[in-house]
Order: sequence, then structure tokens, then C-alpha cells
Amino acid sequence: YAFDLLYAIYEEEGYDATEIPALILTHNLTGVEIDDRAGALAPATKAVDIYRRLAQANPAAYEPDLAMSLNNLANRLSETGDRAGAPAPVTEAVNIHRRLAHANPAAYEPDLAMSLNNLAGSLSETGDRAGALAPATEAVNIRRRLAQANPAAYEPDLAGSLWTAMLCFAAAQQYQTALIHGREALQLFTRLAEREPARFQPSVQELQAELQKLEPS
Repeated sequence: YAFDLLYAIYEEEGYDATEIPALILTHNLTGVEIDDRAGALAPATKAVDIYRRLAQANPAAYEPDLAMSLNNLANRLSETGDRAGAPAPVTEAVNIHRRLAHANPAAYEPDLAMSLNNLAGSLSETGDRAGALAPATEAVNIRRRLAQANPAAYEPDLAGSLWTAMLCFAAAQQYQTALIHGREALQLFTRLAEREPARFQPSVQELQAELQKLEPS
């Protein structure tokens, strides 16, 4: 999918179709950019390739890095417009993090929740609104448990996952569930903003605006 997206970017810039494969091989495999999108995508793709090889040789040492690089690739794909290509790498990241969390929950459950949150957003963006609900809910459940044990460390993440869940349930037209998640997220962000206004007040304002769209008139 990376080659196809890079090809499309070169086409947009007006390059001749016969020149594009050589341009990609010359420039984009090392991260030199035709524009910001290609520049971000090429190194992310290369990082996945590198960590996959390393993880094959030494899974215990490099699978966590592979999972993080897959998350990063999914984010870059979404940012560059290839939303349909994003779920595959983030699904692989979820599978890796789930296996790691099963063996060592304390170390890897936060990473699993992050990957699940990303997967929910990615699936919702591609139109799989029903499929997004399970990972969104699981991410909330994990982060709620983590926040109960360590509020200072994990309440911001819980608030973020509740916000993601609100958006996913709203996209699936389950508005009452969306409101429940959104209102809880707003309560958390409001409390966090009392302690760190510069960091969290913008989230409070943005979330308030989004909730107003969902609140019954």
C-alpha cells in the first residue's frame, strides 16, 4: 500500500508515469520527501520492515518495537489519506500487544489499550462503524482499570479513550451510549484542567462543542 500511495502522490505532482517507479526507488525508500506525506510515510514503512526482521530473529527484544512501529505506520497512512490501509498494521499491533500483555500485563496493558484505541478510530474512519465498537470499549475498560490503580498516570488516557468511544458510538448511531462516554470524558478532562489548564482546557472546550451536537434538543 505504501508504493501505491507514493505513486499517487507523484501523479498528483504531475510527474510522468514512466518516471515514477524510479523516483520512488531513488528517493522515498530512504525517506527523502516529495512532500510531507511521502516524507512521513517512507521512514514509517522502513521502520516496520527493520523491526519485523529484528523481531523474527529475537521476538522478546523487538516485538514491542515492531508493534509501536506498526501503530506509527497506521497513523501515517491515515494522515496521508490512505485510511483503508491503516487498519491492517494497527490490527497486527493489537495482536502483538495482546500477546505481550497476556504474558506481562503490568508492562504491556497500557500499550494494548493504545493499540485498541487506534484500531477503533481507524475502523470507524474506514466506515466499519460496527467493528470499531468492540476495540473502543475494550480500550476504555483497560484504561479504566489502570486509572483506578493509578489515577495520576492513566486518567488522561482514560479520558482520551472515552472520547474515542463517544465518536465511535455516535458514528454507529448509538447516541445514548455515545453521550454516556462523552459526559464521563468531559468530567475527567474538566478535573484534569483544574490542575493543568494549559494542557487540558483546550480538550474541555472541544469536547463540550462535540457533546452539544449529540445532546437532545
